[in-house]
Amino acid sequence: MESEASHQQPKRNKSINNSQLSPTSMQDLISYLPPELVTEILSRLPIKTLLKFKCVSKSWLDLISSPKFVKFHLSLNTNNKEHTHHKFLMNCRPTYNFKDCSYKVLMNYHPTYNFKDCSLSSLYNESSTEAKELDYPMKSYAMHRRVPYGDSIVGSVNGLICLVIGKMKFFLWNPSIRKYQQLPDPKTSVRCFPRRAYGFGYDKFHDYTPRGPYGFGYDEFHDDYKVVCFSNDDLHDDGSCELEVKIYSLKSDSWRRVDGCPCPVQQYFSGTFLNGKLHWGTLIDKSRLTTANKRIVIPKIISIDLADEKWGEMEQPCDQTGHINLGLGVLGNDLSVSCNCSHTHLDFWVMKEYGVKESWTKMFTLKYPEHRLGKGTQGLICLHMANEGEFLVAFLGSNFMICNPKGDSLRYLEVINSERFSNLEIYVESLVWPFSTGRTEDATKKVLKGW
Repeated sequence: MESEASHQQPKRNKSINNSQLSPTSMQDLISYLPPELVTEILSRLPIKTLLKFKCVSKSWLDLISSPKFVKFHLSLNTNNKEHTHHKFLMNCRPTYNFKDCSYKVLMNYHPTYNFKDCSLSSLYNESSTEAKELDYPMKSYAMHRRVPYGDSIVGSVNGLICLVIGKMKFFLWNPSIRKYQQLPDPKTSVRCFPRRAYGFGYDKFHDYTPRGPYGFGYDEFHDDYKVVCFSNDDLHDDGSCELEVKIYSLKSDSWRRVDGCPCPVQQYFSGTFLNGKLHWGTLIDKSRLTTANKRIVIPKIISIDLADEKWGEMEQPCDQTGHINLGLGVLGNDLSVSCNCSHTHLDFWVMKEYGVKESWTKMFTLKYPEHRLGKGTQGLICLHMANEGEFLVAFLGSNFMICNPKGDSLRYLEVINSERFSNLEIYVESLVWPFSTGRTEDATKKVLKGW
């Protein structure tokens, strides 16, 4: 006679939901796997999860904190074709009505800036996307010191964002891991006189930007992050001016003067980083050098190699004269230029072969006024190119567009809670933090508690 137990069905193991796994149980599951496979698994996890997993064990802490892992994780996020790890950072400021304000209120007005970001992939794939406000730690610095010129984005490399607060207070910030570090002051010897600024960063209320253009990039040859700062006074009658350029090296944690700059940068776009170099579009005003009562402006591109710190010049594609503004950017792996020609149209160019003038290729044109660009066209720039040949375009204010040259179509994007932005930057989520441990470790602990 068969026993009753022999007719019982074998017990099935309960299915395990990955979302219910604790860091400890995850460690137990993969403890039998080869180290190479463990690295592959962990490198594909979100940064928020990786920061929590640092607390699991010393071996995981060492692995996730190792430069090799950080670099591999960055490479995966950067090369993701869906751009799921890329964020669109906006420097926003609420719009105020000063119509009935007194002179005292106007003179004591200090703009309050907020940083918000949204997913780059959602801008392409969703009908609307929401911008989320970031609790960046430098906000208290600007508010407590009543900084009159607000915050500005200098640039982004490998997930690190360089900010300038006020005139020349520089910070490096990684919003993904919520760490920041203030850099030493450049202490320039040249006084910067107020002047009108064109492009991103133009303050319509104050009508000047008393700080020079900047740039932020990565010197791969020396494994060093660098910041470039321009300072120049007003143009003299002969078209010249006193110019001082300083460069900050993170490795040496110091600024030093760099000579040989071919000309001052008259447009206040931040430098565009590509191929180890920072690039600026500038305008050479030769009106004061001529006797004719006519403005002669020549657009030009200058660059500095962050490895050997040598200057260079590059031919730009616009062959027109008059009111021209150059907006530089990077599309894919190519240098791009948006040319605003006398407020009649905007041409978007890409340099297919770096450094070769003949390789400039016009991608598309936006004509005025059909596309309702209006007076803000000098702040328009092409920010990104999707794999399908679509272009993400934005201009000063709160307008985003997707342009498809092949289909000759243009659609406006709805970004909820975006407010008015003064400058923009695309960054990739990363674990990169080139500073030694110290006060930033406390910030990480606060992050884990907040999550």
